[in-house]
Amino acid sequence: MNISIIFALAFLPGVFWLWYFYKKDKFEPEPKRLIVKTFFWGMAGIIPAFIFEIPFSGTGMVLTVIAAPIIEEAVKFTAVYKTIYSDAEFDEPMDGIVYAAAAALGFASIENVLYLLRASQSSGLIIGSSQSTSAVGAVMSTIAIRSILTVPGHVMFALFWGEALGIAKFADPKRRKSLILNGLILGIGAHALYNFMLNFIPIFSIAMLIIVSGAWQMTHRKIEAALRASPFGLGGPGGGPGAGPPAERDPPSGED
Repeated sequence: MNISIIFALAFLPGVFWLWYFYKKDKFEPEPKRLIVKTFFWGMAGIIPAFIFEIPFSGTGMVLTVIAAPIIEEAVKFTAVYKTIYSDAEFDEPMDGIVYAAAAALGFASIENVLYLLRASQSSGLIIGSSQSTSAVGAVMSTIAIRSILTVPGHVMFALFWGEALGIAKFADPKRRKSLILNGLILGIGAHALYNFMLNFIPIFSIAMLIIVSGAWQMTHRKIEAALRASPFGLGGPGGGPGAGPPAERDPPSGED
């Protein structure tokens, strides 16, 4: 198995989920160049994440449950907040979800590369080495688990602060900081809980499929609420199914 195959396997899940979330933006789809740009900023986030996590290497639960969730959500958040949030194209609540997903998937795709390279090396499945069925199985199981759980998981964590950015952009300026901070804290908390359950409570590994199913339902509720809040709906200036400017309607679900 050569490096090009590893990269293809690593990026395919991210590209698929990026397409999936992009198609959910029904009323005012974002320019593809900005989606790709945010995806690449998410990829670049792996560098500061790696650097900031170095001091915590070897700390076990501290790294997995505390440091990694804080650092990784922070770099993904920064990839959106410092690049696209102030852009004129960020013009409806749904955009927070779309760009958060793009940044998260960029980060998760590069993370996939690192995990697959590690799995390939540890199983002997590298150029000029054994191509045994067990070695191939080890790599394929890694990508299967990450495609089903970890890659979409990164998106679901990011949707907490992505939804918050979408709400805050059109909310009372006095509420913006608290809305965004609350969303970021929720995203970090969800990431920490996921890491803890998956890595330190093996019995919950099976239950993760049930939890992920519930998380998907929550994700679609957030998307539906963001679309209802769009000014480009039927009742809005864009002529689609919404009803007026976002700031004049109830915020999307999750803002409890």
